[in-house]
Amino acid sequence: MLHSRRGWAYLVTGAHELACRDFEEAIRLDPQSGEAYGGHASSLAALGQYREAVRDAEESLRHGDVEGHLLYTAARTMAQAAGSAAKEPRPRGKPDVNAIRAYQDRAVEFLRRVIEQTPRETRTAFWRDVVEPDPAFNSIRRLSEYARLAEANRPPRPLIRKHPTEGSP
Repeated sequence: MLHSRRGWAYLVTGAHELACRDFEEAIRLDPQSGEAYGGHASSLAALGQYREAVRDAEESLRHGDVEGHLLYTAARTMAQAAGSAAKEPRPRGKPDVNAIRAYQDRAVEFLRRVIEQTPRETRTAFWRDVVEPDPAFNSIRRLSEYARLAEANRPPRPLIRKHPTEGSP
């Protein structure tokens, strides 16, 4: 428990290598900790080790409560993996589009599930305050599935009404 908490503190402050070590120790001490696997996935994703990050994100959902925090962490990890895979140099110079799309699809699916589990009255605030500013989702923002989620969860646009005297002769 101590290692997981400290690992999350390291992650928040950008000390990804220290976070990774703490999460590895947390997993060693409790191999059934979804929280530790999720944190390890996050730290690996931040370090660009996306294949291992994906593996641990999936593992976190096998061992933890498949809800809120773990799903959000898995969504972030998958989106970051898609971004990393797109930048990875390949022998023929082309990214692995199948892997990228698979990571993107998982990211959107996990994010959709997080939204479904968020109370309806707080979804708009959650989207505005948490999802929209999170750079981890940059690799999926142009997907139509993401756009649909965004549209459904953004605050409604205010109606702009013309003043009664506007447009009158």
